Amino acid sequence: GFLSREAIDAELQSYGPGAFLLRYSTQVPGEIVISFVSGNSSTKHYLVGESDVSPKARHTLAAFLWRTPTLKHILRLPFCA
Repeated sequence: GFLSREAIDAELQSYGPGAFLLRYSTQVPGEIVISFVSGNSSTKHYLVGESDVSPKARHTLAAFLWRTPTLKHILRLPFCA
């Protein structure tokens, strides 16, 4: 299974503003979510949309992350068994 949203929030909070991770959405199967700690230290969850990463516009997920200066430290968390 996956880590719970609460576990993700707690782990991100321990790193502070700018920490983020990529995860699969639990509400929209197959979609990617960026979970991150904002400048006011609250945890936010952003569903990456078609307009964010589009082959037609030559946008990639890496380019989207690069253009978003509030995302600084990517975390790698293990899956729960």
